Amino acid sequence: MSDQQPSRRPPSAPRRGPPRLLIPLVFAGVLAAYGLLFLPAQMAAWRLAVARRQAAAEDWPAALASVDEVLAWDRRNVEALHVKIGVHMQQGDLDAALRAIDDGLAVADPASDAGLGFLTQRVEILQRAQRHAEAIKGAGQLVEICKASRRDELMRMINQRAYVVARAAAAKSASRKEVLEALADMAAVFQRLRLDSAAAAQQGGVPLDRWLEEAMYLDTFAYLRLFAGQREAALRDLSRAEAWCDLIESVAESAPTTNKPTDMAQFQRQMRQMRAPILRHRAEALASLGNFDD
Repeated sequence: MSDQQPSRRPPSAPRRGPPRLLIPLVFAGVLAAYGLLFLPAQMAAWRLAVARRQAAAEDWPAALASVDEVLAWDRRNVEALHVKIGVHMQQGDLDAALRAIDDGLAVADPASDAGLGFLTQRVEILQRAQRHAEAIKGAGQLVEICKASRRDELMRMINQRAYVVARAAAAKSASRKEVLEALADMAAVFQRLRLDSAAAAQQGGVPLDRWLEEAMYLDTFAYLRLFAGQREAALRDLSRAEAWCDLIESVAESAPTTNKPTDMAQFQRQMRQMRAPILRHRAEALASLGNFDD
């Protein structure tokens, strides 16, 4: 007989795989998580594209409905809010546009690009609604925000406030003090531009964008001077702004290929848009020389 004893260990249990129902449940969970993370953004992007096409076709009710769907998926969608504001503006519903801007400011930091954009639109709409005092206050708020945390946008916002004051003065809704303060601010802007242009010239040339800025700011400054009673000076500055535009176009057209604007057609449209207010303001200055009341 053999001395070996039978093993007392129980037979090992057969290995088990995951329960049959577990795999589809895990797969479904992964899909659900993916949907929660990515589906809202994808749906919002799709509906936003639809809203833009509808707005381009001037189907305002459909565009607004699509924008509302976008915001249901993503309430912080800044681009959708801009479409909504634009549609309300096209419809002439300025109050609705202002409400949409308030929605945007509720989700955007005022000092961010989005926040500055909403606040700038708000000022433009208030001015269009002839609510000049509110527009001037809003433009001043933008200047203060930029002084505190957006120095890169400060000159542009000072120029905007000056133009808002000038338009209010044209509607006899701005005080002489507001006009003179805006003029002083613009004089400081020109001093800064001269310093920046001198520095750029030492480094190899002043870019066309800077020249365009100077022409635009000179137009604003001249228009303000009109309402400060400086009519002849205003007319001289407006003529200078127009001549500056001629020079910019000449330089752009004769520049070497590497220095030309990348899209000349777009550049020419931009120049036409810049010339239009200069010519309009020049006509006002000429008219004021005969019948301006101090």
